[in-house]
Amino acid sequence: MDLRAMRALLIRMGLKDFAVKLSHTRFARVLQGINYSAGLRKHKEEIRQVFGMLADDFSRETLKAVIHASKTGDYSRMREFNVRPQYFLKDICVPSSREIYVDGGGYNGNDVLHFLTSYVTDINNCKAYIWEPDEENIAKISANLQEYTSHYEVKPFAMWSKREQLHFSGTGSVISQVSKFGKVIVQADSIDNQHLDEPVTFIKMDIEGAEPDALRGAERTILKYKPKLAICIYHQPSHLYEIPIWIKTRVPEYKIYIRHHSNSLTETVCYAVL
Repeated sequence: MDLRAMRALLIRMGLKDFAVKLSHTRFARVLQGINYSAGLRKHKEEIRQVFGMLADDFSRETLKAVIHASKTGDYSRMREFNVRPQYFLKDICVPSSREIYVDGGGYNGNDVLHFLTSYVTDINNCKAYIWEPDEENIAKISANLQEYTSHYEVKPFAMWSKREQLHFSGTGSVISQVSKFGKVIVQADSIDNQHLDEPVTFIKMDIEGAEPDALRGAERTILKYKPKLAICIYHQPSHLYEIPIWIKTRVPEYKIYIRHHSNSLTETVCYAVL
Protein backbone atom coordinates (compact mmCIF):
# COMPACT_ATOMS: atom_id res chain seq x y z
CA MET A 1 0.00 0.00 0.00
CA ASP A 2 1.43 3.40 -0.97
CA LEU A 3 1.16 6.56 1.09
CA ARG A 4 -1.76 7.96 -0.90
CA ALA A 5 -3.81 4.78 -0.46
CA MET A 6 -2.98 4.65 3.24
CA ARG A 7 -4.15 8.23 3.77
CA ALA A 8 -7.37 7.50 1.87
CA LEU A 9 -7.99 4.45 4.04
CA LEU A 10 -7.49 6.46 7.22
CA ILE A 11 -9.94 9.09 5.99
CA ARG A 12 -12.48 6.35 5.19
CA MET A 13 -12.07 5.10 8.76
CA GLY A 14 -12.90 8.54 10.10
CA LEU A 15 -9.30 9.34 11.11
CA LYS A 16 -9.01 12.56 9.11
CA ASP A 17 -6.66 14.36 11.51
CA PHE A 18 -4.32 11.39 11.63
CA ALA A 19 -4.32 11.16 7.83
CA VAL A 20 -3.24 14.80 7.57
CA LYS A 21 -0.46 14.32 10.14
CA LEU A 22 0.75 11.12 8.49
CA SER A 23 2.45 13.01 5.67
CA HIS A 24 4.82 14.66 8.15
CA THR A 25 6.01 11.52 9.97
CA ARG A 26 9.28 9.67 9.47
CA PHE A 27 7.28 6.53 8.66
CA ALA A 28 5.57 8.36 5.78
CA ARG A 29 8.91 9.54 4.42
CA VAL A 30 10.32 6.01 4.48
CA LEU A 31 7.18 4.56 2.86
CA GLN A 32 7.22 7.23 0.17
CA GLY A 33 10.90 6.59 -0.51
CA ILE A 34 10.33 2.84 -0.93
CA ASN A 35 7.40 3.53 -3.26
CA TYR A 36 9.43 6.00 -5.33
CA SER A 37 12.50 3.82 -5.62
CA ALA A 38 10.54 0.73 -6.64
CA GLY A 39 8.49 2.71 -9.12
CA LEU A 40 11.47 4.29 -10.84
CA ARG A 41 13.73 1.23 -11.01
CA LYS A 42 11.83 -0.27 -13.96
CA HIS A 43 11.74 2.93 -15.98
CA LYS A 44 15.35 3.99 -16.42
CA GLU A 45 14.86 4.72 -20.11
CA GLU A 46 12.00 7.14 -19.44
CA ILE A 47 14.06 8.85 -16.74
CA ARG A 48 16.94 9.25 -19.21
CA GLN A 49 14.46 10.73 -21.68
CA VAL A 50 13.40 13.33 -19.11
CA PHE A 51 17.02 14.23 -18.35
CA GLY A 52 17.55 14.84 -22.07
CA MET A 53 14.64 17.26 -22.37
CA LEU A 54 15.38 19.44 -19.33
CA ALA A 55 16.24 23.05 -20.06
CA ASP A 56 18.97 23.71 -17.48
CA ASP A 57 21.57 22.04 -15.29
CA PHE A 58 19.73 22.93 -12.08
CA SER A 59 16.73 20.91 -13.27
CA ARG A 60 18.98 17.93 -13.93
CA GLU A 61 20.69 18.24 -10.55
CA THR A 62 17.30 18.57 -8.85
CA LEU A 63 16.04 15.42 -10.52
CA LYS A 64 19.23 13.57 -9.52
CA ALA A 65 18.74 14.67 -5.90
CA VAL A 66 15.11 13.48 -5.86
CA ILE A 67 16.08 10.08 -7.26
CA HIS A 68 19.02 9.77 -4.84
CA ALA A 69 16.79 10.57 -1.86
CA SER A 70 14.23 8.01 -3.00
CA LYS A 71 16.87 5.30 -3.25
CA THR A 72 18.76 6.02 -0.03
CA GLY A 73 16.19 7.62 2.28
CA ASP A 74 18.72 10.39 2.88
CA TYR A 75 16.93 13.72 2.39
CA SER A 76 19.77 15.94 3.61
CA ARG A 77 20.64 17.19 0.12
CA MET A 78 17.06 18.23 -0.58
CA ARG A 79 17.64 21.41 1.40
CA GLU A 80 20.06 22.53 -1.33
CA PHE A 81 17.30 22.31 -3.92
CA ASN A 82 14.40 23.71 -1.89
CA VAL A 83 13.58 26.91 -3.77
CA ARG A 84 10.89 29.53 -3.24
CA PRO A 85 8.31 30.62 -4.11
CA GLN A 86 6.51 27.51 -5.27
CA TYR A 87 4.78 27.83 -8.67
CA PHE A 88 5.54 31.54 -9.18
CA LEU A 89 9.25 31.52 -10.02
CA LYS A 90 9.56 34.67 -12.09
CA ASP A 91 12.86 33.60 -13.65
CA ILE A 92 10.99 30.67 -15.22
CA CYS A 93 7.32 31.72 -15.32
CA VAL A 94 7.71 35.31 -16.46
CA PRO A 95 4.50 37.29 -15.75
CA SER A 96 2.64 38.66 -18.76
CA SER A 97 0.71 41.93 -18.86
CA ARG A 98 -2.56 39.99 -18.63
CA GLU A 99 -2.84 36.74 -16.70
CA ILE A 100 -5.69 34.23 -16.76
CA TYR A 101 -4.69 31.76 -14.06
CA VAL A 102 -6.26 28.34 -13.49
CA ASP A 103 -5.47 26.95 -10.03
CA GLY A 104 -5.99 23.20 -9.74
CA GLY A 105 -6.27 22.31 -6.07
CA GLY A 106 -7.13 25.63 -4.48
CA TYR A 107 -7.06 24.41 -0.85
CA ASN A 108 -7.27 27.63 1.25
CA GLY A 109 -6.51 30.14 -1.49
CA ASN A 110 -2.95 30.91 -0.43
CA ASP A 111 -1.54 30.25 -3.90
CA VAL A 112 -4.05 32.62 -5.49
CA LEU A 113 -3.28 35.20 -2.81
CA HIS A 114 0.39 35.04 -3.78
CA PHE A 115 -0.56 35.20 -7.46
CA LEU A 116 -2.62 38.35 -6.93
CA THR A 117 -0.33 40.18 -4.52
CA SER A 118 3.20 39.15 -5.50
CA TYR A 119 3.22 37.72 -9.02
CA VAL A 120 1.02 39.69 -11.41
CA THR A 121 2.15 43.06 -12.72
CA ASP A 122 -1.37 44.51 -12.79
CA ILE A 123 -3.99 43.01 -10.51
CA ASN A 124 -6.75 44.77 -12.45
CA ASN A 125 -5.74 42.98 -15.61
CA CYS A 126 -5.89 39.41 -14.36
CA LYS A 127 -8.32 36.73 -13.27
CA ALA A 128 -7.87 33.60 -11.16
CA TYR A 129 -10.07 30.51 -11.39
CA ILE A 130 -9.82 28.30 -8.33
CA TRP A 131 -10.78 24.66 -8.78
CA GLU A 132 -11.77 23.25 -5.37
CA PRO A 133 -14.62 20.78 -4.69
CA ASP A 134 -14.12 20.53 -0.91
CA GLU A 135 -16.77 22.68 0.80
CA GLU A 136 -14.60 23.26 3.88
CA ASN A 137 -11.76 24.50 1.71
CA ILE A 138 -14.09 26.75 -0.31
CA ALA A 139 -15.09 28.44 2.95
CA LYS A 140 -11.40 28.98 3.74
CA ILE A 141 -10.83 30.47 0.30
CA SER A 142 -13.69 32.92 0.79
CA ALA A 143 -12.27 34.07 4.14
CA ASN A 144 -8.70 34.26 2.89
CA LEU A 145 -9.50 36.22 -0.29
CA GLN A 146 -12.31 38.45 0.95
CA GLU A 147 -10.43 41.57 -0.21
CA TYR A 148 -10.07 40.21 -3.74
CA THR A 149 -13.54 38.95 -4.61
CA SER A 150 -13.57 40.68 -8.00
CA HIS A 151 -10.34 38.99 -9.07
CA TYR A 152 -11.17 35.32 -8.63
CA GLU A 153 -13.90 32.77 -9.20
CA VAL A 154 -14.28 29.37 -7.55
CA LYS A 155 -14.98 26.41 -9.79
CA PRO A 156 -16.48 23.85 -7.35
CA PHE A 157 -15.26 20.89 -9.40
CA ALA A 158 -12.66 18.18 -9.10
CA MET A 159 -10.21 18.78 -11.96
CA TRP A 160 -10.44 15.75 -14.23
CA SER A 161 -10.32 14.46 -17.82
CA LYS A 162 -14.04 14.85 -18.47
CA ARG A 163 -17.32 15.82 -16.87
CA GLU A 164 -18.54 13.11 -14.52
CA GLN A 165 -19.33 12.46 -10.87
CA LEU A 166 -16.58 10.98 -8.71
CA HIS A 167 -16.05 9.77 -5.18
CA PHE A 168 -14.11 12.32 -3.16
CA SER A 169 -12.41 12.35 0.25
CA GLY A 170 -13.16 15.82 1.55
CA THR A 171 -10.95 16.50 4.54
CA GLY A 172 -10.93 20.30 4.67
CA SER A 173 -7.18 20.07 4.21
CA VAL A 174 -4.42 20.05 1.62
CA ILE A 175 -4.90 16.28 1.02
CA SER A 176 -8.55 16.38 -0.07
CA GLN A 177 -8.65 14.19 -3.15
CA VAL A 178 -10.52 12.09 -5.68
CA SER A 179 -10.61 8.62 -4.16
CA LYS A 180 -12.59 5.42 -4.57
CA PHE A 181 -12.80 5.41 -0.77
CA GLY A 182 -14.40 8.85 -0.69
CA LYS A 183 -17.77 9.18 1.02
CA VAL A 184 -18.70 12.34 -0.86
CA ILE A 185 -19.82 12.50 -4.49
CA VAL A 186 -18.57 15.59 -6.31
CA GLN A 187 -18.90 16.93 -9.81
CA ALA A 188 -15.70 16.66 -11.81
CA ASP A 189 -14.94 18.48 -15.04
CA SER A 190 -12.12 19.25 -17.44
CA ILE A 191 -10.28 22.48 -18.10
CA ASP A 192 -11.22 22.16 -21.77
CA ASN A 193 -14.92 22.16 -20.88
CA GLN A 194 -14.57 25.19 -18.62
CA HIS A 195 -11.84 27.36 -20.15
CA LEU A 196 -11.31 26.47 -23.81
CA ASP A 197 -12.71 29.83 -24.97
CA GLU A 198 -10.61 31.87 -22.52
CA PRO A 199 -6.99 32.90 -23.25
CA VAL A 200 -5.53 30.92 -20.34
CA THR A 201 -1.96 32.00 -19.56
CA PHE A 202 -1.03 29.88 -16.52
CA ILE A 203 -2.18 26.48 -15.22
CA LYS A 204 -1.11 25.06 -11.85
CA MET A 205 -2.02 21.57 -10.68
CA ASP A 206 -1.52 20.12 -7.22
CA ILE A 207 -4.42 17.68 -7.08
CA GLU A 208 -3.14 14.70 -5.12
CA GLY A 209 -2.35 12.36 -7.99
CA ALA A 210 -5.07 13.33 -10.47
CA GLU A 211 -2.64 15.42 -12.55
CA PRO A 212 -2.37 13.03 -15.56
CA ASP A 213 -6.16 12.84 -15.87
CA ALA A 214 -6.51 16.61 -15.53
CA LEU A 215 -3.80 17.21 -18.14
CA ARG A 216 -5.66 15.02 -20.61
CA GLY A 217 -8.70 17.16 -19.93
CA ALA A 218 -6.68 20.31 -20.64
CA GLU A 219 -5.01 19.17 -23.86
CA ARG A 220 -6.99 21.36 -26.23
CA THR A 221 -6.52 24.41 -24.00
CA ILE A 222 -2.78 23.76 -23.79
CA LEU A 223 -2.46 23.30 -27.54
CA LYS A 224 -4.50 26.43 -28.26
CA TYR A 225 -2.99 28.88 -25.76
CA LYS A 226 0.31 27.25 -24.70
CA PRO A 227 0.02 28.58 -21.14
CA LYS A 228 2.75 28.42 -18.53
CA LEU A 229 2.41 25.12 -16.67
CA ALA A 230 3.32 24.28 -13.07
CA ILE A 231 2.37 20.64 -12.52
CA CYS A 232 3.17 18.61 -9.40
CA ILE A 233 4.99 15.38 -10.23
CA TYR A 234 5.58 13.86 -6.78
CA HIS A 235 2.31 12.12 -5.93
CA GLN A 236 3.19 8.94 -7.82
CA PRO A 237 6.67 7.73 -8.91
CA SER A 238 5.50 7.42 -12.53
CA HIS A 239 4.55 11.11 -12.62
CA LEU A 240 8.23 12.04 -12.43
CA TYR A 241 8.66 10.92 -16.04
CA GLU A 242 5.11 10.52 -17.41
CA ILE A 243 4.10 14.15 -16.95
CA PRO A 244 7.19 15.86 -18.46
CA ILE A 245 7.13 13.46 -21.41
CA TRP A 246 3.39 14.02 -21.96
CA ILE A 247 3.82 17.79 -21.95
CA LYS A 248 6.87 17.82 -24.24
CA THR A 249 5.21 15.42 -26.67
CA ARG A 250 2.16 17.69 -27.03
CA VAL A 251 4.06 20.98 -27.27
CA PRO A 252 7.67 20.29 -28.37
CA GLU A 253 8.60 23.97 -28.16
CA TYR A 254 7.97 24.04 -24.39
CA LYS A 255 11.09 24.41 -22.25
CA ILE A 256 10.87 21.95 -19.35
CA TYR A 257 12.22 22.73 -15.88
CA ILE A 258 12.04 20.80 -12.62
CA ARG A 259 12.14 22.55 -9.27
CA HIS A 260 11.70 21.22 -5.76
CA HIS A 261 10.00 23.03 -2.89
CA SER A 262 10.48 21.01 0.31
CA ASN A 263 13.10 19.19 2.37
CA SER A 264 11.54 15.79 1.64
CA LEU A 265 10.19 14.00 -1.46
CA THR A 266 7.09 16.19 -1.66
CA GLU A 267 6.50 19.33 -3.73
CA THR A 268 8.47 18.48 -6.87
CA VAL A 269 7.04 20.54 -9.74
CA CYS A 270 7.43 20.36 -13.52
CA TYR A 271 7.39 23.77 -15.17
CA ALA A 272 6.75 24.19 -18.89
CA VAL A 273 7.15 27.56 -20.60
CA LEU A 274 7.78 28.93 -24.05
